[in-house]
Order: sequence, then structure tokens, then C-alpha cells
Amino acid sequence: MLANLKPLEIVVVIDYKMKLELGVRTRENQRQWYGKRGISLHGCYVLARNEDNEKVAEIIDLWCDDTKQDSWFSQSALDAKFGYLASKFGGYSVII
Repeated sequence: MLANLKPLEIVVVIDYKMKLELGVRTRENQRQWYGKRGISLHGCYVLARNEDNEKVAEIIDLWCDDTKQDSWFSQSALDAKFGYLASKFGGYSVII
């Protein structure tokens, strides 16, 4: 799909990243790992081909200090990302 990307097309790869708990531990047992509470992180990688047929890559990461990785955070993150993409890459087709 990336090799066949036409001008004014975008590929968006969305990733619901694991929670971050910065600087707490370097090694954890299984109970500590799955009981982790930290920053919720949602990211996406954008690859676009502009009008000049050049590839443009961008990474967008959003985080929230709310420890719940719930539908509210997911929807809010997607809304913010697609709003940004519409302003930055207006007139493009989006392939998800």
C-alpha cells in the first residue's frame, strides 16, 4: 500500500500504546506489570504523499494523566488527531 501511495493520499497507523509509569522500576514481576497505573498514551503515524510526489511522515502522540484507558480517551484522542490532520492535510484522501 505504501509503494502505491498516490499524491494527496494519507496512510494513518493508529496505536493504543501501553501506559507509562516513568522512572518507577526497571524490572517488574507480572503482578506489578499488570497492576500498573500511569499515563495513558495514544499515538499515530502519518505517511502522506504531497502534490510534489514527496513522502511526508509525521508522528502524533497524545497523552492523558487519567489512568483509565477508556472509550472517552480513545474518542477524544481520535477526534483531536483527525481534526489536526484535516487542518494540516486538507484535501487529502485518508486510508485507515
